[in-house]
Order: sequence, then C-alpha cells, then structure tokens
Amino acid sequence: MNPDNSECEVVWRDMTVEPAYGQPEQNAIVNRTNGKIMPYTMVALIGPSGAGKTTMLNAITGKSREGLKVSGELLLNGNFTDPRVWEHAVGFVGEHLYEYETQTVKETLRFATMMMRGGTCDEIDTGVCELAQTLGLIKTLNTRIGLISTGEKARLSLGIALIKKPSILIIDEIMNDLDQSTAIHILEILHGIKQQGKGIMIAFQKIPYGALDFFDSIMMICQGEIVFSGGVCECLRFFASQRYHLEESQSVSEFLTNVLTVNVSGEVSEQRRIDAMKRCWKQVEPPVVSSIISQIDFPVVFDRTLQKFTMIFRRNILDFFRKTEFLKIVCVQKITTLVMLVFVYFRLDYTQKGVRDRFGILSFIVINCFEKTVTVSIMVFETHRKVIKREICTGMYGTTVSYFAMLVSSFVTSGLSNLAYTIVVYWMVGLNPRFDRFVFFLVILMAALVFSISFAMLVALNTKTHVQAQILGSTIITSFVIFGGTFVNQDTIPGFIRWAIWLSPIYYAFEAMLQNQFKGMLFECDFSERDCICDGEEALQFYGFKRIGTGLSTGIVLLSTTLCVFLGVVSMRTVIKPRIGEKDFENRSETTGRI
Repeated sequence: MNPDNSECEVVWRDMTVEPAYGQPEQNAIVNRTNGKIMPYTMVALIGPSGAGKTTMLNAITGKSREGLKVSGELLLNGNFTDPRVWEHAVGFVGEHLYEYETQTVKETLRFATMMMRGGTCDEIDTGVCELAQTLGLIKTLNTRIGLISTGEKARLSLGIALIKKPSILIIDEIMNDLDQSTAIHILEILHGIKQQGKGIMIAFQKIPYGALDFFDSIMMICQGEIVFSGGVCECLRFFASQRYHLEESQSVSEFLTNVLTVNVSGEVSEQRRIDAMKRCWKQVEPPVVSSIISQIDFPVVFDRTLQKFTMIFRRNILDFFRKTEFLKIVCVQKITTLVMLVFVYFRLDYTQKGVRDRFGILSFIVINCFEKTVTVSIMVFETHRKVIKREICTGMYGTTVSYFAMLVSSFVTSGLSNLAYTIVVYWMVGLNPRFDRFVFFLVILMAALVFSISFAMLVALNTKTHVQAQILGSTIITSFVIFGGTFVNQDTIPGFIRWAIWLSPIYYAFEAMLQNQFKGMLFECDFSERDCICDGEEALQFYGFKRIGTGLSTGIVLLSTTLCVFLGVVSMRTVIKPRIGEKDFENRSETTGRI
C-alpha cells in the first residue's frame, strides 16, 4: 500500500517520555499514555499549559527534543514502520510557523511542493493555486510572510503540511492566538480534509467555543497522563461519575477546561484531585488496538539532490537581497571603511614607513576577513536555523544538501562582497602591482573566507542560542588573532604557550599574504638608520614571518577549512534531524518492539 491517499491509523501504547539522564526521583514528562488516530476522524487533545501535549505529539512524530528518552509502542496500521514511510504518512503542524519572512505565500507553497512532490512548473502552480483556494489564501499569494496575519500564517503552516498529502495530520496548538471566527474557519477546512479519509489530531490549551462540534472524540491530558479518551457524551458521563457536573451556565468547552485546571493556591488538595482522576481513568481505560492491519510501502522517490541544492541556494540568495534595510547598513559600513582605509593608506610608498604601513593594511584585511565574516555568517545561520530544522524533519531535503547550500550561498552573499571591497582597497592603496601576486592574494583571501563561513556554521550548530554562538565564535577568533602574529612578534610569546601559534588559521593566512606581497620588493633605506629594511626578505625576517612557505601556509588554511566542513556536515546530521531514526525503527521491529 502506498501512503499517498491511503487510509492509515496511528496507535501508541505505554508511551513514556522522560529525561534521558534524569535522576530516579524525576517524574516522566509523559507517562504511559495510550491512544490512536483513525481515518475519517478528528480528535481534540485538550490539556492545560505544561500538561505534556506538545511532548507527546513530538514523540509520536519523531521530533522529541534532545535529552529526552522515548519508550513504548508506536504502530502505523498495526506495524512498526520504516521512518521514510512515517515521514510520508504522518504530517505535523507546529505551534509556530518558521519560514523565510521575505518569501511570499506563493513562493513558500511552491518551494514546499517542489521539494516534497516535484512535477512540472504548470502542475506545481496549479496545485499551489488549488491549495491556496482551499485554505482561503488566494488574496495573500503574493504577500510576504512577514506581512500576513496570525490566522493566515496558521493556514499557511497547515498548507505546507498538506502538500505531501499525509494520511494522518497532527496539529499542535496553532489556534492559541486566533480569534474564535478564525479558529472555526480553520476547523471547517480540517473537517473537509477529514472527509477525504484523513485522521486528524489537534492540541488545544483552551478549546474555542463551538469547536467541539467538529470532533469525533476528545483526549484529555493532565500532568503527563491521559485522564479521558472518547466521545463528548461519554466524557460528561465519566466526569459526572466523579462528581464533576456540567452547570447550566457553562459551555462544554469551559467545563472541560475547568476540570483540568490546577489551582496552585491549594496545591496538596489539587494534586489529590488530579491523582484521583488519573486512577479512575486507569480503571476503566479500554485497551487500544489497531483496527487496520496492512503493510505500507515507501513510495519510489527519485534522487533530486542537485535540484534541491539549487532551490535552497536560490532561496537563500533571494532572502539576502530582499533584506533591504540590512543591505543598506552593510553598504554604509563597507563604504565608510573603504574611504577611511584609502585616506590612511593611499598610494603606499617604498620607504621604511611604507614597510610598516603594508604590514598594517594586510593585518587589517586578514583580521577583518575573519571577524566580520564569522559574525555575519553566525547571524545568517541562526536566522534560518528553525526553518532548516523544520524542513529537514518533514523530509523536504537532507542535512548534507542543506549544509552545502547554506555554505555556498553564504560565500556568495557575504564572501563575494568582502572580496569585491578588498579588491578595491588593494589597488587604491597600492599593494604589490604584479598580477600573479594579486591573483594569489585573492586565492588566500577566498580560502580565509570559506574557512570563516564553515567555522561560523560549525560554532552555530554546536551552540543552542544566537548569543552563545556569537560569544563562543568571537572568543575563539580573538584567540586566533592574539596568536596570529599581527599584534606581537611570535618570538616574544612565552614558550609554554607559543605552540598555540600553530593552531591559529589567522597566522597561516597572514604569513601567506605577507610572503606573497613582500618577496621581491625593494625598499628605500638610509643605512645610517637603525634596523633599516632593504627588501621584502628582510621585512619578513624582521617581523617573524619566514617560518614556512606561502604554499604550505595556504594549504594549511585549506586543510583547516576541509576539517571545519567535515565537522559541520557531521554536526548537521546529529544536531538537526528527527529524533526517531532508521536505526531506532530497526531495533524496535527486530528486538522488543519498543520505541
């Protein structure tokens, strides 16, 4: 059976989510929950804030956070399933829409369609228009995501999940910030989707008035445990048996919310009440069994790595050039720095002062290349991190293609602008006029730029927040600068820490650049002056940059770049990926059948 347009049923039994390295006394976040989502049904998952709704849904869809351990059985049509089939059969809509704010609604839907389904341009455009019509997004197709309303973002998020035509759709609290009419409109859309044979579960903190009419059953969760699962009438009877009665002035939605609300002022008595509710449900909870038993096969998908790389790359480039305010600031910064450098270093001469000035301008170029590129690259990656994670977890593309698309696009946007600006500085200040020296200067600079971008991505991937990434990145770059030889002669560094010079890529880039520029140069020298430098060889010897050759220094920078790229790809595969992997599914089906 192909997962596209097929009837599917998800069943989970004894699902528990707990800290992977927690203490024995720590409680599970989700504790031994059971449930199922059937075709042609809509299930409302209701629970107060912190009840475990999102954690349980993330466990079902394979998106559990790091540091959490998931156990229990998870079945698709009665079988333990390959994760690739799971990706196609089960769709997930998160509480927040993480997308490129500069993209239009049409571009976003078109990108998702091309990534997940492919097809000709006409087929894709037709499908996008039909989906937009269904979701009521026709009028906003050409509006950028940053300018659409919260309700429109919720519908767009739903549309992205529907593109791959999942048989099961799991939705996490997308209606929290919506008004009642918008929430009901979305439920009407989902009701129509349900009629096509889909199974749908939607999480609510507080279910909107009038929304219960759309649902076939409800599941109530409190403190990580299910306290009821079934129809609305059964729910009212169950709670009436525990002396919770629906008052005439109350709506059913309000009644259910009040039952689950924990009053913190009476913590002990409230905990007893919740514990009693859990015990009562465990006594009457029916067994959860699969009613559909069939094998679902993974659909044939052709390798479109190059096409996906091109699409991600193009999107990144468009996003960069659409951020006009940011571009204006960057242009002002570049022009201001350029003007100041030209005023200070204009037309370098070949006097003893010219020796020092050449050393100064080259050290500025190297340090600026590393520091500015790392800062901007971390910022760009962190801006897109959540989008990338969401798209990888939904199976749009792989981690490797995403990494290289980000690396190349960052080089085009940040690297080439830095390169162009440095070329202007090179000729206006009058560095080495030989063309071969200029070309090799560009090679060294490009190697430093690619290293800086790959290093920035590596740092960003291995830190949790933008602030952490910037602090760690700047700290490491500062240490590279200190041991890079631009501010102090290496021979004056204490012996016990002098070895750190050989770990600094700035040292190798600076040495290669100095040797490339100074070798073969002659300087005016008054031999009556002390420490007069006659030629480039003496200058390199004087400043301590004649330890290794130009080619070897450049090769070490390239080797460092290769290492950063390799570690970046590995980090991308381990940090940004679904938590349920292929190995986990094999272990479940071949051994104990547990998650």
